[in-house]
Amino acid sequence: MQARLGNCGRNTLRGPGITNFDFSLARSFSYFGEGRDLELRWEVFNMLNTPQFGLPERNINSNSVGRITSLAGDPRVMQLALKFNF
Repeated sequence: MQARLGNCGRNTLRGPGITNFDFSLARSFSYFGEGRDLELRWEVFNMLNTPQFGLPERNINSNSVGRITSLAGDPRVMQLALKFNF
């Protein structure tokens, strides 16, 4: 006999919550004449490097049912941008 979840509704399995802290720092330099400026921007996503765990295994036939074996989000990501407005 095949195992079933019974009369459970959809999406009844819940995963862990998400905690995310992003940070951005920007500075404009207007030393290039009238109407022209240079913008320097630094952005950090998931600054505190908090792990974002995925959903638990939902396949009832799997040996790892109910276990979390994957990540849902990216680790800390940084980007640096330089933009010239004219």
